[in-house]
Amino acid sequence: MLSKTLDIRIVDQIRSQVKVGNDFLGCASTQNLLDFVIKRSTFHQLVKGHSISLENILSILLINPEPLVLMTFPSEEGWPVPKYYGSCGRFSIMVDVGLPLTSTLQDSFVRRARLALQVLKLAQKFTRHDSNLSLYLTDWSLDNFAVDKAGL
Repeated sequence: MLSKTLDIRIVDQIRSQVKVGNDFLGCASTQNLLDFVIKRSTFHQLVKGHSISLENILSILLINPEPLVLMTFPSEEGWPVPKYYGSCGRFSIMVDVGLPLTSTLQDSFVRRARLALQVLKLAQKFTRHDSNLSLYLTDWSLDNFAVDKAGL
């Protein structure tokens, strides 16, 4: 059974054993950041009264770290991410926030310019949020952004 936190040395050992390319393991390079992610994700309620265990967190780190990001930086606190409900393996459930940005490619120039400005504001919000952390998006694919019913 794991303790209440993961020691960064365990993550370093796992990092040396797994295939290069697991972005989150590469980013969790300090004990403080790892503790922050664990603390925030264990507050996330999966099912009435049940929170995620350290064993689950370690598995998510290895299989699909996206749910940890969604738990650590929740939409309920103003982060521009979809609401996360839960996951099993690589399968994650989150709220449908709208159509992908690719669906607007044929829209008017003015509408596309407004959406481009909103993407820039989103990047700024990730960089200058109140949590003293900056998040930098690494995959700017148009399919990774959604346009809601209000056009945002």
